[in-house]
Amino acid sequence: MKIILLIVLGLAFVYLGLQIKKYYTNRNNFYISMLKFINILAGEISFLKSDLPSVIKSNNFGSDVDKVLNNYIHDNKIAVGYLSDGENKEVANFLDSIGKSDVNGELNNINYYRTSFEVKSAQCMQDVKVKSNMYFKLISLCGLVLCIIFI
Repeated sequence: MKIILLIVLGLAFVYLGLQIKKYYTNRNNFYISMLKFINILAGEISFLKSDLPSVIKSNNFGSDVDKVLNNYIHDNKIAVGYLSDGENKEVANFLDSIGKSDVNGELNNINYYRTSFEVKSAQCMQDVKVKSNMYFKLISLCGLVLCIIFI
């Protein structure tokens, strides 16, 4: 019975480590998908003069970004669980700013947010490489140490 409980304890720590790793990976994937959205939006605005709802309906940007964009169109709300309040606000400000000026102003605005999201994407990529693996290994090791102590 004690061995089964120790196995469950070890697996719980591994699961916790995987959830933390998933958090960092989801943040990275979100910013990569946002950059994809921004690049497609810039092309659609400059060549086709499309509005935001038609760009969203005609393209697939990734499940999380699609959910955010559809929620924004219907409810005017942005809430991504793995982004901080400031990052959610920045995404909301970006979406609020679309369609407020002429084509050149839109493209300048899009380029501003593109550079901002590229910086965040690079930081998230670094976090995935360093922090996610470190936390996964550290938490799994803590679970292993606790299992050894309880034996």
